Amino acid sequence: MLLSLVALGLVLSPLPAGRASVRAPHPLSAERPVAPVAPQTVGGPIEALIGAVAASKCGAINQLLVETKDKEAVLELVTEYANLMNAVNIATSLHRLASLEKKNRAERDALLRDARFEALLTAVVKRADEFTPRQTADLLWSCATLRHWPPILLKPILLRVVHHLERKSFAPHQLSIVTWAFATLECKPVRCAHAQLLWPILSESLSQSLARHFTSLL
Repeated sequence: MLLSLVALGLVLSPLPAGRASVRAPHPLSAERPVAPVAPQTVGGPIEALIGAVAASKCGAINQLLVETKDKEAVLELVTEYANLMNAVNIATSLHRLASLEKKNRAERDALLRDARFEALLTAVVKRADEFTPRQTADLLWSCATLRHWPPILLKPILLRVVHHLERKSFAPHQLSIVTWAFATLECKPVRCAHAQLLWPILSESLSQSLARHFTSLL
């Protein structure tokens, strides 16, 4: 690849002074308009390389998040890499904050008022359609652990839960986390039209999951 690019550069570089060759114009060149060249999109190996580099960066960010020891370190990473973070990084950030602050009420209250934390919640909303079943369950666990269920998250997270329930994407342990989180957050059907849609599907999914579990024990 490098040799090809060097060769291409040599081809496109101007000739030294005094060595430029002059070609006579084609007699019909003035009468033959040049066809416009359609723009080409990047694809193939180059696009794959760009995707791999982005994934590698997100993987490195996730490792940094997992290794953090306090909320300040998490929030600093969230701020520094805000434009690079993917859905995995966002879910990991919130999960890490909840894990670190679940036993420290004073610190937890300060966290909920932090502008950087609010920016993270906004990122959750923007990436809501990308969250996998595991990430959706992790997000709900984080909110329930922090005892924080802001209105901004209500619709996007509930719709994502419904999405995965309808497709039966949740694993049994993820369903149990989702159920526990809703019970902890006291999310009642009367509070939201989306919750009214959620409960019948959640109940059916839980029943089927329990039935499969007990059948496997026989």
